[in-house]
Amino acid sequence: MKKHLLLIDLDGTLLDDRSKISHMNKNVIEKLKKQGHKIVIATGRAHYRSHMFYEELDLRTLMVNRNASHIHGPYDKEFKPICEYMDEETVEKILTGDIRNYMDKMYLEHLNNVYIIKGDRTFYEDYPLCQLYDEKEQSLSHRTCFICITIDKNVYSKSIQFLNQFPMIKYEQYTMREDKVLFNVYPIKSDKANSFSYLSEFYHIPHERIIAFGDGVNDINMIKDAHIGVAMKNAIDEVKEHAKFITEESNHKSGVGSFLNQYFNLSI
Repeated sequence: MKKHLLLIDLDGTLLDDRSKISHMNKNVIEKLKKQGHKIVIATGRAHYRSHMFYEELDLRTLMVNRNASHIHGPYDKEFKPICEYMDEETVEKILTGDIRNYMDKMYLEHLNNVYIIKGDRTFYEDYPLCQLYDEKEQSLSHRTCFICITIDKNVYSKSIQFLNQFPMIKYEQYTMREDKVLFNVYPIKSDKANSFSYLSEFYHIPHERIIAFGDGVNDINMIKDAHIGVAMKNAIDEVKEHAKFITEESNHKSGVGSFLNQYFNLSI
């Protein structure tokens, strides 16, 4: 079989509900690698929060991090990293705007560097590749590719109004607890689907042999634009609406591996 390019999301897709990769998923990916197919992790996570899965699978392909704000090859120096950044004026206005008065936490990222604007260091200290800096060390010359903001739910409406002022960003929102909302803010061009052209050219694999797996809102365009877009059984409805296939099993039951095992007739 001709080699394929597989883009696989992590959370809710390749990873189970304990953020582990199942034996089934590992075995299938290992066999596909040996057959010459290219397996690429495509995640909203930063490199410092995803490289451990890349290493666990012994991948040497490119990585798509922060929804394609950062496309790079940890072991492939022939590929020149591609980075999308927010313009400095937008970052400065977010840093000095009204949201600063009522936000619970805010962190800025420049690839593996995290600048603590407000909040503690606890979450990031678990990741050895993450370089932490206090706000006073933050410099807009270190261009920002991601902003994480946590707010109380009672200021949700005005937070939305604030973020909607900026046409050059996009954001995802998640309910963390009953009283907290998390905003993940990206440059406007950040989209996993935008990685297709770079990956296809680099690996000399045409679009008709691209398969993509995902479950969440940040996977919609990737699923829609891939030749074979596969939504997880546990995916949100909007992802399923754009998918060519839906896995028979969820992420918790090796949905990715089960689908690929059947699709490529691996007999695992």
